[in-house]
Amino acid sequence: MISFEVPVSIELDSKDWDSLFSVSISKIYKRKEFLVEAGKVNQSLFLIQKGAVKKTYTSVDGKESIFEFAYNSDWIFDVNGIAEGQKASKAIQAIKETHAYVLNREQYVQLSKHNITLKLYFDKIFSKSLLKHEKRMKQLLAYSAQDRYKVFQKDYPGLELLVPQNQIAAYLGISPEFLSVLRNKRLSGRD
Repeated sequence: MISFEVPVSIELDSKDWDSLFSVSISKIYKRKEFLVEAGKVNQSLFLIQKGAVKKTYTSVDGKESIFEFAYNSDWIFDVNGIAEGQKASKAIQAIKETHAYVLNREQYVQLSKHNITLKLYFDKIFSKSLLKHEKRMKQLLAYSAQDRYKVFQKDYPGLELLVPQNQIAAYLGISPEFLSVLRNKRLSGRD
């Protein structure tokens, strides 16, 4: 039996996990492969088993902004697709080879109808996603680059070892050179 340490307060027992995995598809995504493409409808939820992915927004002028990372038993999905069946405004792409369980919206709905624990579990995942997005918007609007970097390190422990520095810089909204300055300050204890 496969189990994951998922950071939500609803505890799933082995029967719940078995129900979830019985309808999920285990899939391996190659580096740079899209799980969700911006502009296309995708009604899937992804449980990242191994690897790392990024959720990105690309502006009209082609500049990529990284909105979120997922790794180590994180769930990630496109809210527009799951909630409304609309086209994705953001892409989700593998940063490195990624193993994920894929659960489509219809499977999620069926599981939730027949298992109250899974219903509460998914409600908690969606609530946490909403709170995470609100926190991210506050960071982008009100935090200094140094504070965003500290929050990144707290929210994504160990991810710096998996993700290229230019992508961390893109997440923080700074240049890779400025990220080096922040890292050096932090390492020398001058932050």
